Amino acid sequence: MGRKSNLGKEERVEVVLALLQGKEKLEVLARRHGICANTLRRYRGEFISGGRAQLMGKSSTQALESETKALKSQIEERDMVIGEYTIANRFLKKRADRMGD
Repeated sequence: MGRKSNLGKEERVEVVLALLQGKEKLEVLARRHGICANTLRRYRGEFISGGRAQLMGKSSTQALESETKALKSQIEERDMVIGEYTIANRFLKKRADRMGD
């Protein structure tokens, strides 16, 4: 696994904007800022994905909220099923205990 980039969030944005504006080649920008070219490609991809989501009307916060809501709903359903199985299991254990007496 590679080392962590020393670039802050604002610096990453500036480097990606410079890359997208075509001011310098990717390799030159990466070398100057002490990051791997693949790291800069990843930053660019993340930047573009975020912009795409925004243009489609979904901010990253909205997307996360939507996903969180769906996951909470799944958890609630599973909790209900677990509860039902727990009750059924307790009932069957009591019944088995009575039959064993």
